[in-house]
Amino acid sequence: MQDIYDSRANPVITLTTPSGQSVPYIAGGFLSDLPVYYFMGDFTGEHGEWTVTISELNYPGEMTETTEVPGSGGNVIEGRSAGPSEHLSGPWVFHFKVP
Repeated sequence: MQDIYDSRANPVITLTTPSGQSVPYIAGGFLSDLPVYYFMGDFTGEHGEWTVTISELNYPGEMTETTEVPGSGGNVIEGRSAGPSEHLSGPWVFHFKVP
């Protein structure tokens, strides 16, 4: 979902494992122009119901200043927002089972 400034939401996401461990995402990126978020940990022994919770979506205000800086996969654009930001409060909760 994009806002009127064509920016993407910055979600606040938590993964809860079947053992009850709560893991916030630590990194994000893009794959074919779609956002991808990563959770770090060894989850190989976890079986059962998992939960992904998006507690809020934060949209930056209009970008008034942009700078191209080096990133791990090439140059990226960093921006500064002078306008008001938008916040959508959740939660949005998704459950799935891993055998």
